[in-house]
Amino acid sequence: MGDPDSIESRTAHYAELKDRIAVPDLDERSEDACSEEATEDAPLLAKSKEEKWNWFDWLGGLFVKEKVYPPRTIYLGAYTEPKVDTFQPNMLKNSKYTWWNFVPLCLAEQFKFFLNIYFLLVTLTQFYPPLQVGYLFTYLAPLVFVLGIALVKEGYDDIQRHKRDTAENGQLFPRIERGPDGQVHRVDVPSQSIVVGDIITITKDQRVPADCVLLRTTERSGACFIRTDQLDGETDWKLRRAVAATQILDDEALLSHYAVVHCTKPNKHIYKFMGRVVNFSKDTNETVTEPLGLENTLWASTVVASGTATALVVNTGLETRSAMNMSKARSKIGLMDYEINTYVKILFGYMVCLSFLEVAIPGFQGQWWLNFFRFILLFSAIIPISMRVNLDLAKTVYQIQVQTDKNIPGAVVRTSTIPEQLGRISYVLSDKTGTLTCNEMSFKRLHIGARERDYTADSLETLRSDLAAAYADADKQRALLSTHPDSAQSTQSSPYTHPYRQREAEREREGASPDPARASVSSMTRGRSGRTKTRGRGRGRARGLAQMSVLASATEEEEDPKQQLYATIRAIALCHNVTPVVTVEGGDTGAQAPNGELWRLPNASVDYQGSSPDEMALVRFADSVHCRLRQRELKSMVLEGPLGMSETFDILAMFPFSSATKRMAIVVRSHTSRSIEVLCKGADNIIAAMSTGGADWLKEQVDSMAREGLRTLVFARKSMDEAQYQEWNQEYQVAKASMGNRAVLVRQAENNLLRAMSVIGVSGVEDRLQPQVQRTLEDFKNAGIRTWMLTGDKVETAKCIARSTCLVQDGQDVFFQIVTKNEDIAFTRLHQLRQHSDKCLVVDGNTLTLLL
Repeated sequence: MGDPDSIESRTAHYAELKDRIAVPDLDERSEDACSEEATEDAPLLAKSKEEKWNWFDWLGGLFVKEKVYPPRTIYLGAYTEPKVDTFQPNMLKNSKYTWWNFVPLCLAEQFKFFLNIYFLLVTLTQFYPPLQVGYLFTYLAPLVFVLGIALVKEGYDDIQRHKRDTAENGQLFPRIERGPDGQVHRVDVPSQSIVVGDIITITKDQRVPADCVLLRTTERSGACFIRTDQLDGETDWKLRRAVAATQILDDEALLSHYAVVHCTKPNKHIYKFMGRVVNFSKDTNETVTEPLGLENTLWASTVVASGTATALVVNTGLETRSAMNMSKARSKIGLMDYEINTYVKILFGYMVCLSFLEVAIPGFQGQWWLNFFRFILLFSAIIPISMRVNLDLAKTVYQIQVQTDKNIPGAVVRTSTIPEQLGRISYVLSDKTGTLTCNEMSFKRLHIGARERDYTADSLETLRSDLAAAYADADKQRALLSTHPDSAQSTQSSPYTHPYRQREAEREREGASPDPARASVSSMTRGRSGRTKTRGRGRGRARGLAQMSVLASATEEEEDPKQQLYATIRAIALCHNVTPVVTVEGGDTGAQAPNGELWRLPNASVDYQGSSPDEMALVRFADSVHCRLRQRELKSMVLEGPLGMSETFDILAMFPFSSATKRMAIVVRSHTSRSIEVLCKGADNIIAAMSTGGADWLKEQVDSMAREGLRTLVFARKSMDEAQYQEWNQEYQVAKASMGNRAVLVRQAENNLLRAMSVIGVSGVEDRLQPQVQRTLEDFKNAGIRTWMLTGDKVETAKCIARSTCLVQDGQDVFFQIVTKNEDIAFTRLHQLRQHSDKCLVVDGNTLTLLL
């Protein structure tokens, strides 16, 4: 009997399991899903859909068929559908020429200009004796010199591209495979030898060679951070998560695991991915389907920023996202070359006129047509070939000076034909975060609820004492609930007991009647809660979800400042994508840590990793007030409070922040109280639309922080009981498993969850300015360069940053704002701006699209 883990045995076993795998129609449905959400990550200034028709494209279409990219199914450790040899080789090619087409293509590029054609024709005339007006060398040598310089520069640039391509294609990656002896080995293979279906390992600071699905990371949480600056220009780290079923497997178990990965066909969308993995259990003979999304992917040309990742290759070569978004390499020509070409044409026309007058005035005597060409050759000095020679040499010298400038170390001139274009820049469009600012956030201000209680970076000591008192009260209430189960049952849906409930419980034990001022509210909330339970699912899931947490919403408006502070700090410490990293000095001492809690060791230090500097700043702020995130895994996290007690939370669901939703949400269950909380943070207008009221103070506080130049986040929460969560989770799991309009269904489930939220606080963080940014923008102004700052912050924050960066000059304190959806109004306001040239223009993206 053969090896059960051999490729042949696994292929036969997969054939038996095929009837249990429902392969979706990924081709059509994925396209529908992408089109439904195309507006979410569309550029601000989209290209026109009307493309100019030309003969070359039409003729090319007759002989070259458009490449068809099929969806793919990967049977882990066995084979792929379609077969591997139908996919693109994993070759990176940025060079423009080969050894056989270099000379003809370069010469074709050079003779696109009239100047070079003119000197070529003048040189050829010297081979005809009647037209010889000088030595052949004086005409041939300058032309050969000019073309030689151009060929040398193009050749040097392309040789450097070939070297970079060779280095990238030859980079080694460990591939996990089973050898002929049946043992699992890691074999180093070059990037160009990687194929679809390979399982490779990518270490920290290493480039991802192909589009992959993340199977496993060295982090216990299954998290992995990547840098995407070479793909989309974003400097923030992006969070990626491993497939849950494969995160716990070692190399041997991974190659023995039966799983089928379905992926959509390759496309250009770097912010979208749809797929699924079907896992088979050999012991229980069950199948578990897990959806795959963007958070499970590693795109080619990104860089692993933390840990070591083990990934399954799904797209290679020209089918990767980065290659499909890459334009074809072409020769770049500066405006100066076009201008000189135009001037040469004018001078040539002037020479023709002079030559014509020279033969016309004598009356076209003799062989006047031959004399006409001779006069053109005699006047050829009007167009000096030395002008082109000097220009090419100047570009070369300028390139060398830029690369050797000590004030800009590391500068690389990748195209030597257009360095002079740097002197023609008229406009600079700069992102704010990470360009004008350092993208290094620090906590500045926290506003708690409607009680007008503010904490700043200078009042952290007061905040620590208030938070410790709030945690002490919460511990007392838990102790009270543990001794009175009836009271605990009535407050199961809240993570903390409201003070009036504690007083009512004491009054009942003493035999007194309940507080009449609270009786109506208590009766109302119990009645609503009862209706939610008796209606069941027959009245509709959406209606039941809309009534979630009525009890918490009715009572949270009356919470005292301590309980509001308690809720807000917990939300800050739990609602994020940050992972703590524990470092123990002196080697591995995990055996000495109680319950594996390494952070409790005296020689342990905790740092944080995250994709968002805002989240990092807020988590570090929570740490500074002794509410510390100690451990995070794929489905749980541990929080240590100010009193030193740790609390474990299950992560039931999480919705990362996106530019479309402008919010982030998480659903957690406490191991201590068994309560379920929904925590959310995001933009003020988004959170206000989800809240149930009681946040009249929100706009005032957010605008106040924005005027100080702070980036604001609004926090909200609500509670759920187990029945409400199970009802919503059923809808959510169905949405995630859908391979058609998954994005729409998941968004609907998310919206249903985030109804009837209660706003609890607002945070403000500050982004530090880049060094010498004020001086740089002043130099831009003095050079006549106009600077546009692009930001997603509030208008008040943008104005504040514009002043602090000196984008607005001293005394130019007036902003001309255009924010409208009406095209006529937008143009009217734009014409009014011409009368106020001293004002700074503020315009939003929708209005800018109308104007352009």
